[in-house]
Amino acid sequence: MGSEWREITLEDALEFVVDNRGKTVPVSDLGVALIATNCVSNNNLYPEHINVRHVAQETYNNWFRSHPQPNDILLTNKGSKNGAVCLVPDPVDFCIAQDMVALRADRSKIDPSYLFAALRSPNIQAQIKQLNVDSVIPHFKKTDFDKLYIPLPAEDEQKQIGSIYLNFSKKIELNRQMNATLEGMAQALFKSWFVDFDPVIDNALAAGNPIPDALAARAEIRRQLLADGRANREAAKPFPATFHFTEELGWIPEGWEVRSIGTIAKAAGGYAFKSKVFRESGYPVVKIKNIVGNGTVSLSDTQCIGIEDAHMAEKFSLEDGNLLMAMTGATVGKIGLVVNENQPAYLNQRVAKLEGRNIENLSPFLFCFFREQSNFAQIVGLASGSAQPNISASGIESIPCAIPDNDQHTVFTGLVEPHFEKWISNHRLFVNLANLRDTLLPKLISGELRIPDAEKLVAEAL
Repeated sequence: MGSEWREITLEDALEFVVDNRGKTVPVSDLGVALIATNCVSNNNLYPEHINVRHVAQETYNNWFRSHPQPNDILLTNKGSKNGAVCLVPDPVDFCIAQDMVALRADRSKIDPSYLFAALRSPNIQAQIKQLNVDSVIPHFKKTDFDKLYIPLPAEDEQKQIGSIYLNFSKKIELNRQMNATLEGMAQALFKSWFVDFDPVIDNALAAGNPIPDALAARAEIRRQLLADGRANREAAKPFPATFHFTEELGWIPEGWEVRSIGTIAKAAGGYAFKSKVFRESGYPVVKIKNIVGNGTVSLSDTQCIGIEDAHMAEKFSLEDGNLLMAMTGATVGKIGLVVNENQPAYLNQRVAKLEGRNIENLSPFLFCFFREQSNFAQIVGLASGSAQPNISASGIESIPCAIPDNDQHTVFTGLVEPHFEKWISNHRLFVNLANLRDTLLPKLISGELRIPDAEKLVAEAL
């Protein structure tokens, strides 16, 4: 640690703490988003809106003691994600639930960006765990903030360390946003073509063919878009201009068949690795917990296997772009794309790999199909088990699908495949940036790495 470095407690570093009194806030169907601990992660710069509840405006105005401000630091202080830290964005579009606080740095004592980085460092995270007062439900009490010690370099060094960490985090966040946009574009096209049947409606309207009553509302929207010249008539050419009725899914385009998804794709579970083969380093093994529910397969915090076990499980190796689904537990039915990190990964049991049957590159279609809310709901509905939900490979394959013809699938794949290729490239970049950021951070916080050396590494990476 540098000669000018000293320590400061978290209590002394703060100007103000936004606290929700440890009480359950009354929720509402609509209103201001209520961020809970599941929305805060050390992997994201800002909190995610995951399964958020809401509070009425009156509750927002009168129930809380105070609210977070932009660039405050969210800290979860109770539960399984105890110690997770995020920044509050500008503008603030949420309020905070119990089991977390928002910290406002005292700028006369500590740089806010440095405090954010320091709280995420391994040393501080370890201190938080040591200060927990309950082994069953971890709880880092606000009254123990005076026992959490943070290394405090000179002011200039604080700003430089904070700036380095934030530059990495903002670049990672930008890539995440780009990927969310890419996925949204692919999902919107899938819904338009294969759920709402917009090209078929457009063709039917142009030909003067009847529109089923069940599609009348959508037809009215498409009629207006056609009149305004905003509908893509060229895209509609490969599609039919009439519908036919099916018992399973109602009205679908003429010529399409309702078949189980298993007729075009297979779901194959992974290898039953024995617990004794796992180690801290080696080849990562994708388990249920790595299907995090946001369309990605997280390879952080994975158990690994050695080369001998990798040879035994060779047919369960994973490639970039492989599509996986969780078959058990709280994330059952969630899917994610694989992006290998400089070495192969392997598939564990109770995770299914989804592949096309004699259809080239079906992953984009399958990704969008299973991310569609109605299809995901069917998976969850089929999952059974008293202790935790489970679904079999045959259960996954039983989901009904309106199967388009090959031409329409080919056109769709050609349009969205570049999105997925860019998605994989972006994901690999932000994983590499996150790894470098998290490698540099403890060395910067401890004073082991000089600022100029770190800045050179950052410049090369960015």
